[in-house]
Amino acid sequence: MVWNAALRIVLMCILALLLGFTSVPCKARIYTNHWAVRINGGHDIADRIAGKYGYKNMGQIGDLKDHYHFFHSRTIKRSTLSSRGGHSFISMEPKVEWIQQQVVKRRIKRDYKAAPRPLSSPAQTSPAQSIFFNDAKWNSMWYIVSMQIRPNPRTQGQGSLDSPPP
Repeated sequence: MVWNAALRIVLMCILALLLGFTSVPCKARIYTNHWAVRINGGHDIADRIAGKYGYKNMGQIGDLKDHYHFFHSRTIKRSTLSSRGGHSFISMEPKVEWIQQQVVKRRIKRDYKAAPRPLSSPAQTSPAQSIFFNDAKWNSMWYIVSMQIRPNPRTQGQGSLDSPPP
């Protein structure tokens, strides 16, 4: 009887570990203390509504007409739960068309791709060949591709590379 209980506990632990290692990690949204708000009526009405509910109007969002960036200092800076509270009654204002709490976006650099490594020795590859660019005309851009300093033929070996001709 004791062995059955111990066996059940061991099996439950193994099952929990297997589920823990095979499950995909949760990618929950992270909410900020910033809101995008659409308010009809202009900047003055947006300021009045922001002040009434404890927000600070950070100004218009780009060139978007009647879209404003609101900030609330008494809201948690980053949270996995969207904000609830007295300040959320702003959506009931007649001039407010919509309001959206902003979420953190994860950014991934996409403009660089490493070239596959050749099977030959690394001494045979130049630094320019180790980077892959998706520009078909990259090799014809001599002023970028040519990383070697060439001597000035006018100086014929006299002085520095940039010295004027004799």
